[in-house]
Amino acid sequence: MDFLSGKLIDDVNISIGSTIIAIFLSGLSSYIIRLIYLKYGKSMNNRDYFAGIFVLLTVTTCVVIVVVKYSLALSLGLVGALSIVRFRAAIKEPEELVYLFICIALGIAYGSNQFVIGLLFLASIIFIVIIYNFFNSKKIINTDITQKVLIFEGKREAISSFTEKLKNLKSSNELEIILKEITLDGDTSRITAIISQNEDEIGLIKTLDNLSNKSNLTMSLVSDVSVAS
Repeated sequence: MDFLSGKLIDDVNISIGSTIIAIFLSGLSSYIIRLIYLKYGKSMNNRDYFAGIFVLLTVTTCVVIVVVKYSLALSLGLVGALSIVRFRAAIKEPEELVYLFICIALGIAYGSNQFVIGLLFLASIIFIVIIYNFFNSKKIINTDITQKVLIFEGKREAISSFTEKLKNLKSSNELEIILKEITLDGDTSRITAIISQNEDEIGLIKTLDNLSNKSNLTMSLVSDVSVAS
């Protein structure tokens, strides 16, 4: 009866005013982090799709902290509830994990009413990311080298043997080839490779296309970006 009458909520005594401020700052800050990630992120995955969870993650973390900080019983219950949750999504890029932790940290800061700390943390992240990219961008100026991100898809056996062909191509043509990701899943096996060369780019694409066709693979060009030599 106490629960139905709302007495349990009264006992928790959550401040509505500070909660609204915390949720607002969480949403605003996570949206700013989303813009920073979309502009400066280096992940090869779909950044726009991934960044879409930032606001929800930050606000959810904030609300969880707001609720449990007023009640020891609720915090203990939350630990028990979360112990049965299993997250199956694999985070393949360390950068993605860093941004998830940033969102969680912001949610915790605002949820615990540490608004100044949260805003200072947000400003620090923006400053660090912008300064880091500013100094790195100087290395990109005045260079003729082009970086191509290519994806090769096909059967598992073909993908396994194709990695050796790429290594042989690298040694025989003085290419810079970085195998960013190799996924061996039968029907959806794929290789994501970063390939750099400072001359005869059209010939390079034709060579890779012929090589992939001989291996019964499909090749896709993801991006074409100038990089430092």
